[in-house]
Amino acid sequence: MLKRFVSVVCMVSLLISVFSTLASAQKMTLTVWDWHSPRMEALKPKLEEYSKLHPEIEFKTMIVSGDEYWKKLLAGIMAGQAPADIIQFHNAQTTRFVQFLTPYPEDLFPLSKIRKEYLNFDAGFVMPDGKMYYYPLGIMSSLIYYNVDMWKKAGLGATPKTWEELRTAAKKLTKYDDKGKIQVAGFAFTGGGYLQYIWEDFKYQQGGWLYNKDGTGADESYTGTPGIKSLTFLRDLIFKDKVTEPGFLTFTEAFGTQKAAMVYGWTWFTGWVNYNYPKLKYGAFTLPTESGKMYPVVARNNWEVQYAVLKSVPEEKKQAAFKFLKWLYDDNKYAIKLNQELGTVPGKKALWGDPGIRLDPVLRVLNKEIPYTIFPGERPEFIDPILNNLETRIFQGMSVEDALKATKAELDNALKENPVKWNVERKYKPPKE
Repeated sequence: MLKRFVSVVCMVSLLISVFSTLASAQKMTLTVWDWHSPRMEALKPKLEEYSKLHPEIEFKTMIVSGDEYWKKLLAGIMAGQAPADIIQFHNAQTTRFVQFLTPYPEDLFPLSKIRKEYLNFDAGFVMPDGKMYYYPLGIMSSLIYYNVDMWKKAGLGATPKTWEELRTAAKKLTKYDDKGKIQVAGFAFTGGGYLQYIWEDFKYQQGGWLYNKDGTGADESYTGTPGIKSLTFLRDLIFKDKVTEPGFLTFTEAFGTQKAAMVYGWTWFTGWVNYNYPKLKYGAFTLPTESGKMYPVVARNNWEVQYAVLKSVPEEKKQAAFKFLKWLYDDNKYAIKLNQELGTVPGKKALWGDPGIRLDPVLRVLNKEIPYTIFPGERPEFIDPILNNLETRIFQGMSVEDALKATKAELDNALKENPVKWNVERKYKPPKE
């Protein structure tokens, strides 16, 4: 009897061990990489939720610093490996990495349907081969942020719609010490080369472009009237109107420490302010134009893209990854929350009326501006350091014309060696006036 009991116990133990081994063997771990911790933190609850629905799928997350992210990805790919199964992507890396990505399967992500649901989908996400390699989340652009208390104290009313109105407000908001040194900048838009972005927006308003038609050089507008007129206005704000000055605090620090009444910033700035200075009272308004109307264009925009799947990921894992992404992107609440976190307007037009977007103090303003913004296509990382020099040259006293000629020559050389093939800015069509 005892022997029989022992035999039964052994058999049960063996079966438990076998089933446990089989269950373990059937489990799949998907690794997710990102460089931005807040975005990963927003994702983690969804990973846990999906694993409860699909116990056979587990997730491992990893934050890799921005400097190392692309290096480690490329090193793994070159070694024939998949460092991660699902990777956060950035469209500035398209030319370098798209050859290593798996297109989104159309049975799960029908492009004809997405095309109807998302703003300017083809320009932002469909590659020359007609496929989509990373998912659209939202659209970011630039706004003017202002300190509410300073605005009221200066007796200012409606926010500026024209550049001249902005100039007037900035002069009124600027505070100096007894020696004429700026204590509070009326309008901060420089620091670390940041002048390039507002100049670029102003130049778009004047009919300029970022690239020439084939992406092999800078557009002629750099040294033409659009570029000169835009940079002259900005230089005059610094040296004639003295609403900011060379060597002043960067716009982020200046605004957070209440040393700037107004700043120019892309809308990622919203999250930065809320995190670092949660008690600061601020508002935002659309970028001014010469006429006061947004038509035909106000600024440049950029798509905040989401996840991609590497070609080197094993086929079984690819299928599991795309099934998860399909489930994730069908969740509108997740999309709204993440757009709020990142300071972007949802690419999915149906979400624009959601209270989370419509009542958000910054996104509701950005919502009005986005239809009048231009997506240029890829803007490779090497462009920023070159255009940063524009600010340096102006601060050093170089003339507007000479600063633009030198900057254009640098960019021409870089684009000659590395042409931008995904160049779609001239496809922009403004809404009806």
